[in-house]
Amino acid sequence: IETDQGTTPILRGVDLTINSGEIHAIMGPNGSGKSTLAYTIAGHPRYTVDSGSITLDGEDVLEPSTDLVVSPPMATLAPGSQQLVRIVRRDGSAAASVERSYRLLVDELPPARTQPASTLPPGLNFVIRYSVPLFIAASSAAPAEGELTWSTETATDGRLRLAVRNPSARHAQLSGLRVLDAQGQVLHRHDGLLGYVLAGAGRSWLLDPPAGSLDTAAAIEVRVDDRQARLPVSH
Repeated sequence: IETDQGTTPILRGVDLTINSGEIHAIMGPNGSGKSTLAYTIAGHPRYTVDSGSITLDGEDVLEPSTDLVVSPPMATLAPGSQQLVRIVRRDGSAAASVERSYRLLVDELPPARTQPASTLPPGLNFVIRYSVPLFIAASSAAPAEGELTWSTETATDGRLRLAVRNPSARHAQLSGLRVLDAQGQVLHRHDGLLGYVLAGAGRSWLLDPPAGSLDTAAAIEVRVDDRQARLPVSH
């Protein structure tokens, strides 16, 4: 944290693993770093991570980047108004051979303070955070759907695990997932966006069909970009 005396580290050597389905509570006295840890995991701009990583389903979710510049970095929008925001690449080089992926974090700040500062929590407060995916296309990248590899298995907690690997040079967007039985009846569905599988990376999801129906699951249908994909379920 920045102080009048310079920069002071807050967290050192935090090593925490939370498995799927677990709920953990972090307890400690005031000033021990509980809120700092939560803000850091959420990617709060007030904190800088000097080392280490935070991963979710094997993907690094916290990797600050200075590749891009946002202009303007802050703006005030009146009701019903719009704001054009420019995102500029700092290097200005030609497109890379593999697509670059980023998350643009936009914080909505609260109105001007109307109560004493002593009654507010320390640091930068915000109302809501928007996380917007941002992709810089590769110099040449074919659609991803034909190159994806899929696998399913029963996880240790009894749920169905869908794993997807994307060796292509561009991301794949998955949406509208359905788990079907042999007669085509829908056992489980996820409407809307399921997530992205980044270029050269993999990702997995735990699906939760109704109790007792997993044994009858025969296929998964999911939309990949603008195409429909279907794969058999392995038990």
